[in-house]
Amino acid sequence: MNHFVGATRKEAGKAINNDGFIARGTFGLIMDGAGQAKGVAGKACDTIRAHLSGTVSLTDALKMAQAYVLNSGQESTFLGATLDHAGLLSFASVGDSALYLMRDGRLARLNENSKPRLGALNPGITLGTQPLGRYDTVLLASDGLTVDRYRLQEIIKRNMYNPQSLPETILAAERSAEDDVTVVSLVF
Repeated sequence: MNHFVGATRKEAGKAINNDGFIARGTFGLIMDGAGQAKGVAGKACDTIRAHLSGTVSLTDALKMAQAYVLNSGQESTFLGATLDHAGLLSFASVGDSALYLMRDGRLARLNENSKPRLGALNPGITLGTQPLGRYDTVLLASDGLTVDRYRLQEIIKRNMYNPQSLPETILAAERSAEDDVTVVSLVF
């Protein structure tokens, strides 16, 4: 399959989803607005989507997101990933959205929480790469995801051969309605 898919759900009772995502070919992105962010993450994703054509550059997306969020006076997380033709996943992470790799039945987190977020003059940006192998699953998740690791592993195992449904299946398992939750995934 080798392309990202995603889904989002807003917190119960809220008018605006403060998460945003892009799942476009070999590019996946999650942004999660902090506090009363007034939809800044989704609007930043819309801006990135409108200005980027063809191959999406992770660096360009990060710069555009930072400029948009900084100009809004809000804060947001940023977790973006791209996959090249050789199977190398490159990622940029700012904030507390999680990047997971499921390999051989084991789920591992590839990034760490950081502060400050986008919207600060010097956000704590973490860059990394990870070679992917056959049947590896990559999962980008906003901090609203509270499904425990064991259950998350089981959901991924059961949906490996139906990757289009993986984000929606994870959201269906998410019982908490205390935060917006967004999931973007790729099965290699």
